[in-house]
Amino acid sequence: MKLQKKVVGTLTGVALGLGISCGAMAASWDMPTPYPDKTFHTQNIIEFAADVEKATGGDLKIKIHSAGSLFKHPEIKNAVRGGQVPIGEFFLSRLSNEHAAFGADSQPFLATNYDEAAKLWNAQRDVITALLDKQGLMPLFSVPWPPQGLYTKKEIKTVDDLKGIKFRAYNATLETFANKVGAAPTQIEVPDIPQAFATGRVDAMITSPSTGANSKAWDFVTHYTDIQAWLPKNIVVVSKKAFRKLDGKTQEAVLAAAKTAETRGWEMSKKETTVKTKKQNKPPLKTEDFSPSDILKTKAFYKLWFMFFVGSGAGLIIIGGVAGMAKKSLGDLAWIVVALLAIGNASGRVFAGILSDRIGRPRTILIMMTFQGIMILSLLFIRESQAYLLLTATTLIGFNYGTNLALFPSTTKDYFGLRNFGMNYGLVFSAWGIGGFIFPRVSQMVVAATGSYESVYLLTAFLLFISAGMTLITRAPRSMRERATIITELEIGKVYSGYFIYQPELSPAQNPEQAESEDIKAA
Repeated sequence: MKLQKKVVGTLTGVALGLGISCGAMAASWDMPTPYPDKTFHTQNIIEFAADVEKATGGDLKIKIHSAGSLFKHPEIKNAVRGGQVPIGEFFLSRLSNEHAAFGADSQPFLATNYDEAAKLWNAQRDVITALLDKQGLMPLFSVPWPPQGLYTKKEIKTVDDLKGIKFRAYNATLETFANKVGAAPTQIEVPDIPQAFATGRVDAMITSPSTGANSKAWDFVTHYTDIQAWLPKNIVVVSKKAFRKLDGKTQEAVLAAAKTAETRGWEMSKKETTVKTKKQNKPPLKTEDFSPSDILKTKAFYKLWFMFFVGSGAGLIIIGGVAGMAKKSLGDLAWIVVALLAIGNASGRVFAGILSDRIGRPRTILIMMTFQGIMILSLLFIRESQAYLLLTATTLIGFNYGTNLALFPSTTKDYFGLRNFGMNYGLVFSAWGIGGFIFPRVSQMVVAATGSYESVYLLTAFLLFISAGMTLITRAPRSMRERATIITELEIGKVYSGYFIYQPELSPAQNPEQAESEDIKAA
């Protein structure tokens, strides 16, 4: 028995020893990243870490320290290089002071869409790999940000408007841009952007719609321009020393997960561009305050005017027609119809305001115009004796009429700005007066000729459906400054990193910085 216990004890000890030995073989890497968890770059890296752990059966676990919680953004590359952590993520063009190749993806208008950005990365990859190799680092994957847009706290019409403003600069390229236009470059990390604008440390920035939306830029800037200046990239690097310590199978798993992460990250970036760009126009963010003379030069004004003309005119003639039916159907109780029209009118304004804040003005106008057309067609089937149906239709028509008086003022503000809103809406509101004059007059003529309201209802519904369809082709006008030509303000041979002052006609011979970019691209 004693011998049996010794054997069992020995085997148990061996098994425990083997278990401890196997557990000791599992590696754990700390990975600092500069951006919050909700940023798509960080989400992609979290999936990368999960893929590595799954592929290695838990032999390698990567713990993500996001939002600069372990190392601040400027410290991450050197933390990996110095062996403090084995892996990390950072903004590639932060290293442009070390070598121009690191900043190639931040050269203005060199690569402004994803196809061009992919070609640039293919040209960059070997150069970047060689440069990082000298520092004991190895790139695993790189993912671009969405195309960069311009965010400002004031209207920018000319180059001179940029002078003296405090400009967020996240790399050497933006510092050069700010200095050349007379702005004051200021280094601000992404988590600090809202506070920096709120405290006046910066007044403008060029960044992606992803950062703009995540920072809720509409709370602290007033102007956004989708200039699509460049697509800068983040890069994930690993210490070569730490990578060599992994066994061959684990190394293959890391490289395979990195390849997947790069493909997935590019697709996430494209999706981010679509989703977050739409959020940039959330009130009060706008493109420009139009003057009354400016709005008369836009197609959007005439489309809005026509829709308001039809919506208000249709509502007024139908209200008049329903009032006549109510007198015949309800007699002394016809006042109920007037009360219901008023209730519907008021509730329609409130409802349309709430809905349009959620889904947008054009979509709400589309829904309301269509619904109003349907309700008017329903009057063809309601007889004077059907009091309850008549009261229901009356309330809903009053409701739709009220939506016009909530939607068109707010749409005017969204499209043309607040500065001249009184005059601008006055021009749009003229549609209400003209519609109120023409529609009832035409209605009387049609009824006199036909002896019924049926033709009036059909014509009115037809115009409402046309107006509903027009919302699909009505967009906020491009700002006047985007159409302005200010190339003449540039000095030949001088490069500026901005949409307003970009000069594409310069040849590499005239443009030394562009020539350097071409050399990098060729490399």
